[in-house]
Amino acid sequence: MATTRCSSCYSYGHNKRGCPVLKERAAIAAAKPAADRSYSESRAMERVAEFKQSAANRSCSYCGDQKHNIAGCNIRKADIVTATDSLVTWRKTFVEQAKNCGFGIGAVIKHNHYSTTDGYARDDAKKNNSPADNFHYRLVAKFVTENLNYWNKNGEDVFQGKTFSEFGINSRYSHDSCYIPDEIRRSVGMRDGYYITLIVSPVSSIGIDEAKFVSKFECQQEIQTLFNKKDRKKKCFSRSELIYNGTLSNGTT
Repeated sequence: MATTRCSSCYSYGHNKRGCPVLKERAAIAAAKPAADRSYSESRAMERVAEFKQSAANRSCSYCGDQKHNIAGCNIRKADIVTATDSLVTWRKTFVEQAKNCGFGIGAVIKHNHYSTTDGYARDDAKKNNSPADNFHYRLVAKFVTENLNYWNKNGEDVFQGKTFSEFGINSRYSHDSCYIPDEIRRSVGMRDGYYITLIVSPVSSIGIDEAKFVSKFECQQEIQTLFNKKDRKKKCFSRSELIYNGTLSNGTT
């Protein structure tokens, strides 16, 4: 059963813009002299005229072209393919770098927290001289794969870590989601974050289904979800918005 329901005639299978009852009422009214039309007939003519004018001024909400809408946008379709290929390449690089550094499920990492004296202690001098109690130690328990992508420039919330209380480290902060380690961050094009994240005890395997993670099908699903994501106005992201958040580059065609 069709789920679309017309707000004009209340029938299913179409909306008010394509309502055959409304169009018929407007056509009948147009054949009458203006003095003989009822209010509802005049209103039907006005609404049909408004819909035609709106359709004439309509443009693609993705690229702005007036010759098509977002459903038929070839630029959007091409961008999805390009972004998918970019994500496949990025994930392959990430897996390679993670293996080289020993980053994976079961690895132990440490990260600093905010200090009232040193702030986040981001620079290398503070990194090496930070006292032991400035770090939290965590066991990598799970990857948040939907955040493992090239537009997450800060590498935030990419895995969930469990606190190691037996290290005797102050663990009053309970951040379950953590950043990509510094050893990997720059090699995959990510910025230095507020937190220093270092691998303490590496592992030999990344601990995820690598073939699925880097597969074109899986990456395409991630990209499609992003392209179909709605904003607060219930509209999909435009091309300029995707360029701004880093999903697309200015050179994407």
